[in-house]
Amino acid sequence: MKISEDIRRGIIQNMASFCKSVRKIDPEEALSFIVADKYLASQARYFAAAFARNRLDPRSSRILEVGCGYGLFLCQARSVLGWNIWGIEPG
Repeated sequence: MKISEDIRRGIIQNMASFCKSVRKIDPEEALSFIVADKYLASQARYFAAAFARNRLDPRSSRILEVGCGYGLFLCQARSVLGWNIWGIEPG
């Protein structure tokens, strides 16, 4: 997934303290992982399986993901997969 330089800088700045204290990983490395096509595809497979078990069509059902973080998966799911998915990040 391609994100703008301004968005990337903002995310890196926000992730810096979390990555330093909790994950013990470089924020640039963490961001490159969560925007990787392989990771986003694995997220899509996980959610698609959950929707199938519950007989939901993500293209026609309205879906709300609570705790969506920066919403990167939501952007991918809406634009590439055509899912009717929305998100909120309480943090």
